[in-house]
Amino acid sequence: MSESSRANPATLTRQVGMLLTGTTSVQVIGVLLSPVVARIYGPVALGEVAAATVIASTLTTIAMLSLDAAIVLADTYEEALEISGVILTMATFAAAVSSILFYLAMPWLVSFAWLSFLSRRTLFWSIFVSLSALFMTLIQVLSALATRERRFAAISTGRVAQSVSTNALTIILGLAAWGAMGAAIAVLLGQLAIVIALSSLSGASLTSLLRASPNYRRSREILAKHRRFPLYSYPQALLDSLRENALVGAVALTAGTVGLGHWAMLGRAVRGPLTVLGAAFTQVFTASAANAVREGERLTPLIRWISLRTGAIAVIATATLIAGGPILFKYVFGEIWSGAGEMARIFIPWMALNVVVAPFVQLAFILHRNRGFLLWGIFYNSGFAAICLLGPKLLHGSSLLAALSAFGAGTLFCVLFWLIRAARVFDDRFA
Repeated sequence: MSESSRANPATLTRQVGMLLTGTTSVQVIGVLLSPVVARIYGPVALGEVAAATVIASTLTTIAMLSLDAAIVLADTYEEALEISGVILTMATFAAAVSSILFYLAMPWLVSFAWLSFLSRRTLFWSIFVSLSALFMTLIQVLSALATRERRFAAISTGRVAQSVSTNALTIILGLAAWGAMGAAIAVLLGQLAIVIALSSLSGASLTSLLRASPNYRRSREILAKHRRFPLYSYPQALLDSLRENALVGAVALTAGTVGLGHWAMLGRAVRGPLTVLGAAFTQVFTASAANAVREGERLTPLIRWISLRTGAIAVIATATLIAGGPILFKYVFGEIWSGAGEMARIFIPWMALNVVVAPFVQLAFILHRNRGFLLWGIFYNSGFAAICLLGPKLLHGSSLLAALSAFGAGTLFCVLFWLIRAARVFDDRFA
């Protein structure tokens, strides 16, 4: 790979290093403060915030039409700004409408056992869900623009700003006995912090995004040009969201409200850090792979470089938590959290494999394998939903969670093999 593509090992190391500098800082902050947060709040409060955040994430997915990937792959920066403007217009409208609809649908939502807490402070949770969805959209748009321009230092700094503000406010509001509402407000203000940081450091101010928002005719042209993302990526994103909701429901059905808290702590202490690590490699890989394809260069060296490092992370995380997950959680977070360690032991194979697969997902779009990837997505997410629906009749307790983890890990391994094979077919052109 040439230096012009910025995909040589030295450059890749520097780019991933920029992102991991922020990632490391974020994880150090989280590790140091999570035991304090765990003892202040307990499983129930953190579980409520986690469940509400899943709903907000679903709204974000619905509003974006999966166009954030088109920002990175757009031909020009001006077009990338226009795509961003289209996304933000849709997200703003969705946030306003969803707040009202969420409030009106509350009697139906609380009929689900894992959402019964929404009956308390109904207006607050309605506002939280809509605002969080809007902030999540802004974060993804600004991160995509920064990734396109390889301004990884901006992403790194933004993550640190979010982590510091979220953790500090979570502790302060927890000590003030604000409970789940305090933790939710801390999440919102942490999201606002990263939006401000990305806007200031990425070169894409919120004002410039608003000005770039195209008119109706131009928006239709953009949607038509990048229709493969709404057509192929969007259904899969919706299925991903369905999977996350099904997982939360399965955990609540298996372990109750306390189990939701354990799932939230698992996300905070294990899944979150692994996801951020995977995102760092994904952002670097996406920009480098797209550029390599545009310049007619081979992908295999880049894939090998990424997979060796993500694979090492996955192996270390899996071995550590399988060997001593319950003990680690009990020692670090307290006796009440040992159940989260058991849950970590069950889910770590699936979560760790996500780190390995995540960087290569964009190959499906870069190499125009959208249809095949959509079929994999339908199988993957429908399988999760089917196990969550039918599993309780056949499996009991942690067996249901183990079945979900095994299915997820097995499917991801097959998807990884399929994506790497697609890259090798592309590289055969240069043989």
